[in-house]
Amino acid sequence: MERLREIADSCLDEELIRVIISNPRRAGLGGKIEIRPYEKKGMIFFQFSRYENNQVFHENRDRDEALAEICGRMRDDYKQIEIWHGGKE
Repeated sequence: MERLREIADSCLDEELIRVIISNPRRAGLGGKIEIRPYEKKGMIFFQFSRYENNQVFHENRDRDEALAEICGRMRDDYKQIEIWHGGKE
C-alpha cells in the first residue's frame, strides 16, 4: 500500500490525465470511479465521478483529500487502478 501511496502522490499534479479505480471487492459498491484534475482560481482540484447503476455522482477534492480517498478506496473497496500521467500509463 505504501508503494501505491508514493505513486499516487507523485501523479497528483497538473500533468495527470485521469485515474480509473475499478473492480469492486464486494457487491453494492457501485461501478468505477474516474478522477480528473481541473483548475479553479489558479489551484488544482480533482473531480471524482462515481458510477452507480445509471447515475454518476461528482465530488471535488483538493490534493490531500484526493490522495487519502484514492488510498482508502484501494485499501478497502477496489482491486484495480489505472493512472494516466503525462505520457505514461
